[in-house]
Amino acid sequence: MTTEQTNHLNEMKERFKEVKQIQDSDLKNKRLSALTTDLEKVFDIPPTGILRRTAFNQAYPDVAKLHREVRAEGGF
Repeated sequence: MTTEQTNHLNEMKERFKEVKQIQDSDLKNKRLSALTTDLEKVFDIPPTGILRRTAFNQAYPDVAKLHREVRAEGGF
């Protein structure tokens, strides 16, 4: 991963920590959804294709882990 990608990942991890603290469920879900979209765009996460997703997960395990955590929290 490049330095720029690492910086983006760290920023998104911080955003996730902040969003998890939000009490208003509607606002929290909107922010989680936006974070999911941002992760998918910045890191070009493949939306479909088991082989492509598997290759991405192996190449970028930290990004894949954060993406799963955000979606599990309610980021659809």
